[in-house]
Parts: sequence; C-alpha cells; structure tokens
Amino acid sequence: MGIRTNKLVVVGALGVSALGLIGLGASASFTDAVSATQTINTGTLCLNISSVDRNGNSDGTLSGDGKTISFKPGNKGGSQIDEKHMVFATNGCSLPLYVKTVSFLASGGGKDPAPLGDDVQANFARIIGSVRSIEFTYNCFNCGLFPGQTLALDGDVGTRMEFSGNLGNADEGQTITPTITFNAIEWNATAPSGPATLSSGS
Repeated sequence: MGIRTNKLVVVGALGVSALGLIGLGASASFTDAVSATQTINTGTLCLNISSVDRNGNSDGTLSGDGKTISFKPGNKGGSQIDEKHMVFATNGCSLPLYVKTVSFLASGGGKDPAPLGDDVQANFARIIGSVRSIEFTYNCFNCGLFPGQTLALDGDVGTRMEFSGNLGNADEGQTITPTITFNAIEWNATAPSGPATLSSGS
C-alpha cells in the first residue's frame, strides 16, 4: 500500500509543476516571415577595336588595354604612300551602346604650316580629301550596337582608313599621325532606322 501512495505523490507533484508554469505566464507562439530582394546588375559597356589590311589579314599593334591600334609606316618613310586598313569597332560587353561621334584628327603635319597634311590623301569612311581638309569630329547616325555587333559605316563592313600620296621635297622629314576615335555612350536599344553614316552637321 505504501508503494501506491508514493506513485500518487509523484504524479501529483508533476501535475502541480505543470500548472505552476502556465499560471506564471510562460507561453509558446508560432512565428513566420517573408522577404523581397531586388538584384541590381549594372552590366558592362565597352568597345573593342581590331583591323585588317587590304588582304584581309589582321594588322596593327594592339595596346595592352585593347583600346588602341597602331600601324607601322608602310611606305618605309619614302615618298610613296599607299596604306589601306579596315578598322572594326565592336561592342564587346553586355550593354547596348551608341557610337555618338567618330573623330578623324591628325597631329604633326596635319596642321599648317606643315604641308604633309595637305599632301597626304585620306579615305576615311568614304569621306575623301587631304588629311587636313577632312579633319573633324563627325556625328554618327544610326550607330547603335547590340552586344557583339560591329559598326559598319557607309556600306563597309567596318570603317575605312586609307592613305595615299606622291610626296615632294617639301614633305621630306615630316611626320603625321592621323587617328580615328570612336566615342560611345550607353544606349536604350531603340532599333536604328537605317544604315550607319557620318555627318559633319547636327
């Protein structure tokens, strides 16, 4: 009989303990949460440059940052000039871009009083004349490029860059460095309305 009493005492003590915890304010509650995340990806904007010679072979020396190509004097410094290149400005990154302007400018003999800029003839994107006479920063129309696309100016697959000349004594010992520069901005990817062309107007 004493054993039964002990069992009842134990059970009664447990029941009082449980009631005491609840009565003193201890409680349990369920929880939950939701969230929203916005990913911001800026993408990348870049032009790559490359070129080929008259035979379609890669030419020129590319700079370490991939932004400039330099051509060696093909005339070996002589009086006869016959240089032909096709330059490719390509959208090499993830964002659409727009080539806003393309400049053709020269240092050295391209300015008065040096005559070399007058005597060297240029064909830049089918704009033909002496280097000095066609130096300008041209506006580019319909020049939007999606990733992977190359600027094809005035019916060519790229941008024509050609020089010719039969020089005289007044040009001897001079140097001229005509340079094409493509200036690009971010583009809203509106489809161009026609072929890419250059203009000296607005």
